[in-house]
Amino acid sequence: MSPSFRTVIKTKEFEESLKQIEPNLLRADEILLAVEWYLARTPRLGIIQKNKVKMIPISEFAIPKPVILYYTEDEQNVYLLSIEESPDFPNNDE
Repeated sequence: MSPSFRTVIKTKEFEESLKQIEPNLLRADEILLAVEWYLARTPRLGIIQKNKVKMIPISEFAIPKPVILYYTEDEQNVYLLSIEESPDFPNNDE
């Protein structure tokens, strides 16, 4: 039996939040492709927040501006909800 991958859906809110941080995110296209690949296969590995929203901190590939991606999932889809710069990491501009 072949593996069943979920479809990754970018919400309008996600697209808007991405536009806000994209200038500060190095290699944004590559990072998002990797995250989408990962989530399509293993969406349950994110850190659970409230209301079934999960998060994945992305720091290794997003230097100098680490980000947090928020998403939710069901049996068929992963919904990317938003992405934002992480307040937990120091800003290199300071």
